[in-house]
Amino acid sequence: MVTPIRDILKSAARTWGIEPAVRLAAVQVAWARIVGPTLAGMSAPIGLRGRRLRVAVMHPAAAQEIRLRGPAILAALAREIGEGAVSEIATVSRRQIRPGRTGDRRDASGSRRRP
Repeated sequence: MVTPIRDILKSAARTWGIEPAVRLAAVQVAWARIVGPTLAGMSAPIGLRGRRLRVAVMHPAAAQEIRLRGPAILAALAREIGEGAVSEIATVSRRQIRPGRTGDRRDASGSRRRP
């Protein structure tokens, strides 16, 4: 029996202690596909502490949209990333979100990074 590469990589990420970073990266890749291009242009996943996803938003309307669509976003994340990977979404206000950047000085666990 052959072990799928996905299972091997998940096990390696867990062993090396980078599983939260891997899950956050997977969320960031799937974000625009899940929320759509307009909302993705005003928001970006920036951290994952446990199963709580932190999303930076440029406008209060984007935060409200994410809260309203929260259950559907969580269901889509469960399909894309895996059941239970994210169970809650919290939004934080940011003036600017640059594409390809997290916009935050936190690592995947939610801890502040030193410059």
